[in-house]
Amino acid sequence: MQTSDRGFKEVLGGMAQYGYGVDANQDCLTPALTALLDRAKRDGALREDIEPADIGALALVLSSLSTTSQPELWRRYFGVVLDGLARPAEGADPLPLAPPTDEEVVDILHGLNPGLR
Repeated sequence: MQTSDRGFKEVLGGMAQYGYGVDANQDCLTPALTALLDRAKRDGALREDIEPADIGALALVLSSLSTTSQPELWRRYFGVVLDGLARPAEGADPLPLAPPTDEEVVDILHGLNPGLR
């Protein structure tokens, strides 16, 4: 939805910018996403070092990868992201940094919508 409707993306960014609904949405989504990620890790399908904030940041990045001439461009990079989320072979390097904090995720949203500051 964010890739096909830039206005919707701006509204979401504005909601985060001004705090509207961010905590409520996060309180609702984080436990469900955590359970899903834990199950995928337990099943050996997901890297052990992926956290819910990583998924949110990746969704924001992917939603920004479209153009007027290629509105579905994000799909190409979604495949790359999925491959990167898969559990790596033994001996692979861990991710270099910790996942963003809740406050940093809000900062990321603000950065995507500089006109709303």
